[in-house]
Amino acid sequence: ALAAHQPQLFRHFMGEGVAPELFYCRWLQRLFRGCAQDSEIVRLMDLFIFERSHKVFVRAGVALFGLLETKLRGDVDQIVEALFHAERWDLEPGALLQAALSTKVTRKMLEDMTSREAARGSE
Repeated sequence: ALAAHQPQLFRHFMGEGVAPELFYCRWLQRLFRGCAQDSEIVRLMDLFIFERSHKVFVRAGVALFGLLETKLRGDVDQIVEALFHAERWDLEPGALLQAALSTKVTRKMLEDMTSREAARGSE
């Protein structure tokens, strides 16, 4: 999904050897706690329950990478440093929720992503 929404950032990550899915997994394991204000996290959970779809979290992850894009243009050390220090992100209140709501993730995107991962795993 990141490749579809932020292709330049995705290519930059690949060039630096950064696997964005690892950070997404970290954010997801914590249910995005620490990435935004608690009220935004609760709204994401509300959307998950309302939509009955895990795509809410994919949209939030893609949105978060987009919001942080300017901080993620360095080398691998700078990228990792930026992603591990949410207290330095300086996101506006409500920014993550608003960006997630405006990010579209389709079933086709997820299927394509899954098939690419499977192909990579069989190499």
